[in-house]
Amino acid sequence: WLSQLRDLHGEGFAVNGLVDRSAFSLFERRPLTFQPRPRRVTRNVGDGEKDYWLYEFKRSFRAKRAGDYTFGPATLKGTFATDRDAAGRLTGEDVYATASPLTVQVKQVPDAGRPADYLGVIGKCTLAAELKPAECRVGDPVTLTLVLRGSGSLEAAAAPDLASIPGVAERFKTYSGTREVKGDTCRFTYTLRPLNSQVTEFPSIPGSYFDVSDEQYVTLRTDSIPMSVSDAPVLADRRIVGGGPARTPDELHVRREGIFANITDPRDLRDESVHPEYWLAGAAVLAALYAVLAGATAYVRRRSADPAMVRRRAAVARAKRRLHEGTGLLRSGNVRDGTDEVRGAMVGLIADATGVAEAGMTSAEACRRLGEFDAEPELVDRLRRSLETCDAARYAPTAAETNGLAADVDVLFENVVETLKKQRRL
Repeated sequence: WLSQLRDLHGEGFAVNGLVDRSAFSLFERRPLTFQPRPRRVTRNVGDGEKDYWLYEFKRSFRAKRAGDYTFGPATLKGTFATDRDAAGRLTGEDVYATASPLTVQVKQVPDAGRPADYLGVIGKCTLAAELKPAECRVGDPVTLTLVLRGSGSLEAAAAPDLASIPGVAERFKTYSGTREVKGDTCRFTYTLRPLNSQVTEFPSIPGSYFDVSDEQYVTLRTDSIPMSVSDAPVLADRRIVGGGPARTPDELHVRREGIFANITDPRDLRDESVHPEYWLAGAAVLAALYAVLAGATAYVRRRSADPAMVRRRAAVARAKRRLHEGTGLLRSGNVRDGTDEVRGAMVGLIADATGVAEAGMTSAEACRRLGEFDAEPELVDRLRRSLETCDAARYAPTAAETNGLAADVDVLFENVVETLKKQRRL
């Protein structure tokens, strides 16, 4: 259902850690991104109405049985553009939000008022009938097709019992029908044979479904179909021809030359005995090779499908991109946004490495978690001073406080990455 929303340029939303497996490399994995067409909406927030872009991921579900079904919770995390700076570049805000789960109750159709011709379909449908050929003789087979179309649960549709419908059993010999469901159409196909030449039409066929919108049963009827049935011809006795003489089986012929009658040179004879041990050895080698490849592929796929592993693999590139943008803002004099990006890069790197939510991680917690990975106390202290500088600049941004931050944070970043890699966290 997401394939129609896929963005081939790598822009948009990643969903459930889905990745694209390369056809040329067993180990290359790229995150899949999806982007539905947005629409502008107006929401009433605390300080008045504001315009937002609304992205909707819609998927339809159809319950197979009655009961309570819970969807969610759904989690959204990422950096979203909120404004543009003086140079025209987008500035973003890190967002982490969780939607509460939603429970849907699926009920059984009511027993009260259920008609005898209920087809077992829930939704909205139409019913039509086709009969071919419309002209035949008594006893000739004709094909009846009932076409049920709609948005309901057609997979559960049951074929109507023609023998129980007045006007059908008295005029036609009926056989069991077949069912075929394709998309929003269900076809029931029957073979019938008219019993006499007085048949002038095929009667209307009723069928009921349950309308979920109005919560009531709706009965449909097909139109009656005109048809012409003539008497079958009677074959005179003189035109009955007896069977011809039975064929005798071919006689067996004996070849006295032996099974090698077409071989004249004894040198053409050779040992053609089968040696299964060679075949078994080759099959064992192929089976072992297949098992090794299958195990390696399964291991790689498990690692690729693990959201925490995917997050750690992308942590360095993501943090480096944010750090580069932050130092650029600092050098241009945009202290508030620059320190926000620098802090987000460092805290986000540690959050991705430890598998915790970045939005809820404080500067103190980031330093504590780095210390748990056997980082040098001097490195933890440098990280603490840098994060405190960023936190202070959010409330009183001054260029003097951050003059050395842009120059020192690149080295600090590389030292933190090296420490996390030694602990196999990246």
